[in-house]
Amino acid sequence: MFSPNSNRTLTEETEVLTGSGTFIMIRPYSAGRRISENFNMRPDIAFTSSMGTLMVAACLLINGCATEPPVPPDVLKVTITTCPYQVNPLDKVVLTFSDGSRRDLTISHEGTIETDSGPEKVAGLPVVEFKARLQKDFPLAASVDVIEFKDNRISVLGEVFHQIHTESGSGPMRLMDAIAAANGFTPLADKQHVRVVRENAGTVETYEIDFRQLLRGENMLQNILVKPGDVITVPRDFL
Repeated sequence: MFSPNSNRTLTEETEVLTGSGTFIMIRPYSAGRRISENFNMRPDIAFTSSMGTLMVAACLLINGCATEPPVPPDVLKVTITTCPYQVNPLDKVVLTFSDGSRRDLTISHEGTIETDSGPEKVAGLPVVEFKARLQKDFPLAASVDVIEFKDNRISVLGEVFHQIHTESGSGPMRLMDAIAAANGFTPLADKQHVRVVRENAGTVETYEIDFRQLLRGENMLQNILVKPGDVITVPRDFL
């Protein structure tokens, strides 16, 4: 039973409220939150309002209109830097056309790439010049993206029990999997500032992860997918 105008800690996702002059209401609350409600509202109005909210939510889900909430800006701290890059053998190129179609090309071991007019020597060209040349060879291409070739390896360095440089495996691997493969953190690890460095064709992205939150089951969006070539570094906590 729930008495009117009383305070109570709700620990369930939904709560059914009954009592003299009260009504049935279903509302989500976070665990442990303190609330105070006035239950003198007319039952028919309150029930209609609750059902209306549930019906709108159901319609959004059925029609595919409901979207996931945006990633909070403080989940990942990202820095991006660029440095000159020259294309190399086995780098890949993705040509995307205005009609939505795409064409994938790979620079050969000899440093050439196949175009409609035949093979062209491109290894060693700066990315900007390489893209400009492909735009001439494929004038209908809306975009040209270069994907640097990397072997299927990741590195976990720093304050882990077993530093590794290993194959990422055939299936997807996430950050927590990579740390587990390195046998976890040492007692000196700074788990608040774990870094993932990811480089592609001269663009270097650095992700800073608060691993303490992951260990508590919080901000799980930080448990990002690890990609081939990623370098994960665990610094030492000097405090």
